[in-house]
Formats: sequence, structure tokens, C-alpha cells
Amino acid sequence: MDQLAELVNILTVVTLISGVLFAAFELRGSRRESRRQSQILLLRSFESPEFVKGMRRLLDLPDNLSRAEIEKSLGREGIDLLWFWLGTMESFGILVFNREIDIHTVDQSFGGPVIISWQKLHRYANEVRRDTGRESMHEWYQWLAEQLERLERQEGRTAAHLREKEWRP
Repeated sequence: MDQLAELVNILTVVTLISGVLFAAFELRGSRRESRRQSQILLLRSFESPEFVKGMRRLLDLPDNLSRAEIEKSLGREGIDLLWFWLGTMESFGILVFNREIDIHTVDQSFGGPVIISWQKLHRYANEVRRDTGRESMHEWYQWLAEQLERLERQEGRTAAHLREKEWRP
């Protein structure tokens, strides 16, 4: 009888360990799938005409314009695209900070436009902060641009068409 009880205890422990290992494996797979879905969402953002129009209009702006100069240059429709861009960058900054999207994916997808657009819009953002009395306006966009700049300084940056020219399928 002791042997039977001991065997049942061993089987119980093995079953529990197997259950924990299975749960850990499933959790890991779920996290990987969540990250993959977030990265697909990021890439699909390029499918939005508003995103592309906004990016194009912003990248065409001269650097260091004031808020008034940007608003005059862009016009009403352009301002709407600007705010769409700002909101999108805020969202991406939060997603990167929360590690829902890998910063390297953002860098590879559109690190250049994020950095360049922030160089063009940092004065605008500071004036909006001053005018609204909210230091938190566009905070995650600034954070994202600064992180991408830091990543570029730390890891260097060589364009993919140069860096990967020897790649073969």
C-alpha cells in the first residue's frame, strides 16, 4: 500500500510539473503571437493614406519652424494630418515603451521619418506645451525620437541596401 501511495504522489508531482511546463510554453507562444500582431499593426499603419500624406507633408517642411509658421504652411487639412501623425507617434512611443513593439522594428520600418519629423516639429511641440500648459503633450513622440537617435548612435546605422547587399533568398 505504501508503494501505491508513493507512486500516486510521484505521478501527481510529474503531472503538476508537466502542467506548469505546458502553461509556460503556451504563455511564451501567446506573448510571441501578441508581439507579432503588434508589429503587423505597426507595418499596416503605412497602409493609411492619412499616415502617408502626413508623413510626406511633414518631411517636406523646413526645420525649426514656429507653430504659426507650420500651421500657415500646412493649412487646415495639413494641420489635421499633422495631428494624426502626432497621435500615431504618441501611440508608437507608448507601444515601444511597454515593449509591445520592438524598437528595432520601429527603427527598421520608419526610424528615419520619426527622427527627421521630430527635428522639424520639436519647436512646434514645445510651443504647444507652452500654450496649453501641458508638458505631457507629445511626450511619447519625443521619447521615441530620442530613443531612436540613441539607438542609432550606439549601434550605428548603415542603410539596408548597403548593409545587406550580399543577401540571397
